[in-house]
Amino acid sequence: MCPTEGGLFGNRCRALGRWLGDLLSHARSARLLGRLPVMLLAGLLAGSVAGCGSKEGRVESGLRKGEALLSVADWDKASLEVRNVLQIDPQNAQGYFLSARIEEGRRDIQRAFGAYSKVLELAPDHVEAQVALARIYLLAGDAANAQQLTNQLLARNPAHPGGRTLQAALQVSRGDLKGAQQTARDVLADAPGASPDTSMLLAGLYANAGDNAQALKVVQAALAQAPQHLGLLQVAAQIAAAPQATGDTAAQAAFAAPPNWRRATPISGTPGPRTMPAATSWKPPKPCCATPSAHSSMTVRAC
Repeated sequence: MCPTEGGLFGNRCRALGRWLGDLLSHARSARLLGRLPVMLLAGLLAGSVAGCGSKEGRVESGLRKGEALLSVADWDKASLEVRNVLQIDPQNAQGYFLSARIEEGRRDIQRAFGAYSKVLELAPDHVEAQVALARIYLLAGDAANAQQLTNQLLARNPAHPGGRTLQAALQVSRGDLKGAQQTARDVLADAPGASPDTSMLLAGLYANAGDNAQALKVVQAALAQAPQHLGLLQVAAQIAAAPQATGDTAAQAAFAAPPNWRRATPISGTPGPRTMPAATSWKPPKPCCATPSAHSSMTVRAC
């Protein structure tokens, strides 16, 4: 059946149905068609109207397209697909989740915070949204709320890579850099490639300690699992371009740039390497006041 919503798509669909219905009616009344052709025409009518697409089908298609566009950092087109999904289904939690990731990619952290909060309002057990919201709290300097979300997540799944990575980041915020390194290494040992954020956090910790060679090895291992991950590519480029890495032959060897590392340079029309706001420059609004509207990387600026 045709979608109940208005718009050009729905109007054309209903017009097609009326045209085929009139044609079938005239054929019957004029007795120009025999029984078999009439049955075939009725089948054509049913198939054509059904082909206009169900609400669920259009939502699923929009989410799939939005995810694909988001993966290549095409924020504008991805946002258009997600907005269409939310117009069809305003209570779609995954639509708000994609919207939040898009806003993070655009560096609009307040909108991302609002959208992630909306996801948890609609789907309280949405694990990825919990991880992302805790990360925003942490990077905004609100360790208490970040810790609360992390505890909730790990209480349900103590082995969750995202929750354990947040645990490592919270150790960083408390100044326990060695402990954070060990936690991140344990996460990668238990679930290699499961969380690029873990690799980016550990690489940042190594780089901050002046060990660029080890930092690049961590990123290179992660890229073997996720070769198109833009955050990893950017971290690799940043570490390799750091002044300390210039004369470090081990770091240069570790960087032996695979061809797709070149994507670390900003795509035309998209932002370059993402940086999160300093803790003093922005505080998240209260969730009840948040206005709903990539996945950004876990960084170690707190070091």
